[in-house]
Amino acid sequence: MKRFYRDVAVGTDAGDFTILLDGNPIRTPKRTVLTVRQRRLAEAIASEWAAQATEIRPASMPLMQLATTVMDRVRGSRDKVISDTAAYVASDLLCYRADDPPELASLQSRRWDSALEWFEQRTGLSLAMARGIVPVTQPAGAIAKVASILNDKIDDDLMVASLSTSLTSSSVLGLAFIEDVLDAAELFESGFVDELYQQEKWGRDQEAAARLAAIRQELIVLQTYRTLTSQS
Repeated sequence: MKRFYRDVAVGTDAGDFTILLDGNPIRTPKRTVLTVRQRRLAEAIASEWAAQATEIRPASMPLMQLATTVMDRVRGSRDKVISDTAAYVASDLLCYRADDPPELASLQSRRWDSALEWFEQRTGLSLAMARGIVPVTQPAGAIAKVASILNDKIDDDLMVASLSTSLTSSSVLGLAFIEDVLDAAELFESGFVDELYQQEKWGRDQEAAARLAAIRQELIVLQTYRTLTSQS
């Protein structure tokens, strides 16, 4: 799509902030006026729009995409987002350990044990562990406990938890991320232990390396979004 506007500005709407293109507010794919609660986020999104050249490239506006995700997929659908995100704890990545090779098992332990210890302190629940892919049953109430914690989060943090959990297949990591226990780099290293080990052991596969690089960047953007929406 060609750039169709000249001026970009930040406006206000009932206490929230909007992004104006030639005085007209941006709308989400569902045709809702995009509003955000933090001026600094609105200014960052406005900068993304202002940086567009003759062609508008949505992929170069990740903060805009995340803000529209909050409006179109989280607000009004919180219960589903919470239940889908909390459900990952039933088969959490961190609970499935390798038997072999020993160096991978050791690496998993170094990356994952501290997150599980934090989760136990945070929830009072000790998750069951498995070797290999044999499924284990987690303590009763584990999903409900994670859901309860997520229910207390603002829409922005809930969106970040949802995306980071689905990317890493771990609600433990997703929750640790939005509670500032892990940063984006640590989240990436923990969520992709196996892939990074294989890459180190056998060399880089171009397609796999590109996928991991894209995920790393997505997590960095999620951290930026969290910083911009932090209530502190």
